[in-house]
Amino acid sequence: ELPLPQGEPAFPTDLDCTLSTASGPAEARIEQLSVAGAHLRVNGIGELGDSTTLELPGLGPVTAVVDERRRDRVRVRFDVAHTPEEDRLISWVYGGGLDNTVRKGQPSQIARRLARRVFTWT
Repeated sequence: ELPLPQGEPAFPTDLDCTLSTASGPAEARIEQLSVAGAHLRVNGIGELGDSTTLELPGLGPVTAVVDERRRDRVRVRFDVAHTPEEDRLISWVYGGGLDNTVRKGQPSQIARRLARRVFTWT
């Protein structure tokens, strides 16, 4: 297995959440989630400070630190180490039915892509 860049297994998701901002709550979509943090797409985001709270469906509020913000994308790191919030988050992520398994490729697709690379190599 290759090393994980963020140190924790990440799960592709499409979950709604609410992000706290200085101008009030903002609706967001979680595109990738781990027990360490999340990648979000936020519509109509206002002023966002260094720390925030995510209201996660079925879990409730989780404290987070904003690592990166680019247009409508925000990457947060959960700030819950050694708290009861951390235990709830771990149970929610790993017990919530999220799946990050590699899907089996179709042999015909693989052959076409290989052929395309071979014949368009410059």
